[in-house]
Amino acid sequence: MGAGAVVVVLPHSTSSTSAPVATNPSAAASRSATPKPTIAPTPAPTFTAAGDMAQPRSSFTATLLTDGRVLVAGGFIARDAATKKDTVTNTAEIYDPATGKFTATGKMTSPRAKQVATLLADGRVLISGGTNGSYRLGTAEVYDPVKGKFTATGAMRASRVEHTATLLPSGKVLLAGGWDSTTHLATAELYDPATNKFTATGAMLVGRGESVAGLLPDGTVIIAGGATTDKTALTEAEIYNPATGKFTATAAMSLQRQYSSGVVMADGRFLVAGGFDKDFFTEDSAEVYDPAKGIWTDTGSMIEAKASNAIVLLPSGSVALVGGFGATYDQSATQIFDPVTMTFSPEAEMITSREYCEAVTLKDGRILVVGGTSSTATILKSAELFGN
Repeated sequence: MGAGAVVVVLPHSTSSTSAPVATNPSAAASRSATPKPTIAPTPAPTFTAAGDMAQPRSSFTATLLTDGRVLVAGGFIARDAATKKDTVTNTAEIYDPATGKFTATGKMTSPRAKQVATLLADGRVLISGGTNGSYRLGTAEVYDPVKGKFTATGAMRASRVEHTATLLPSGKVLLAGGWDSTTHLATAELYDPATNKFTATGAMLVGRGESVAGLLPDGTVIIAGGATTDKTALTEAEIYNPATGKFTATAAMSLQRQYSSGVVMADGRFLVAGGFDKDFFTEDSAEVYDPAKGIWTDTGSMIEAKASNAIVLLPSGSVALVGGFGATYDQSATQIFDPVTMTFSPEAEMITSREYCEAVTLKDGRILVVGGTSSTATILKSAELFGN
């Protein structure tokens, strides 16, 4: 018998003849069909409590370390009801997803809030600028997760608060704009981890603070929106080229935005969402910058207006907007942006409403949301996790 031949075995017959027996194919298929297993639907992700920090924090930083832990540093920890003066801390702590607990780590060299944290290429964290409650800071420090210690860097070129800091492909960090003691800055500077020093680079075209920035696929940096010294919210955007050390203008956004949120998505486009307009009304719109075309495109409307919220990129490529300030003050609702459909959809609400909170996407895909200020102006020490 040749290869690939098929042997058909006929049913046994009691007849003296060997005539084939008629069969009903549909009936036979029905008898032999295996029932399909029932697959339970995947439950919708929810928020669950993740334990408390050692102390409450607002306007602080939270940074995902290369080993999967999260560094939480600085911030406002209390407010004097009579003087309205905020207390700033130099403490820091580590959240370990393996244990679900926060533990203390070394203290910063200076109390600071509204600072910016940048994960360096070697796994350390640069903490730059901010305020100590009385004045803006022109100092910076680096956290070593192996030693659990902070060490001071060389002095910054300017005092900065609410500036941007972006890690460049070279390993250097671009610091741009922000407030000094009197005005929004147009200056920018570079931090070099190899020398532990800051050097000046080209100036921005517009002095701005409260803006958003992102590293584009070609290694340049986009900075968009923010506000000027006279509180005018901006539509303008510009691009920093590390090769030339210069900023050049690119297309402006369709709306003025300050205290918006921004992130470079997996496809290289830059999403900017929400924020306050020139009259300090919250925006319910978003737009996406395409670096290949140099243009902005409006997205679908947000579920609810947001400003001063946290924003994180998810493993799926979608983007989560968490907490923030809106029409309902501090918000508990979470929104997910789909970069393919360019639309927002609602997700589960947090256990606690939060403004000035921080959020990071853990290595297992869950979102850790930490601290912030509640709708009753209480500074929070609680944290929660979003995911299945």
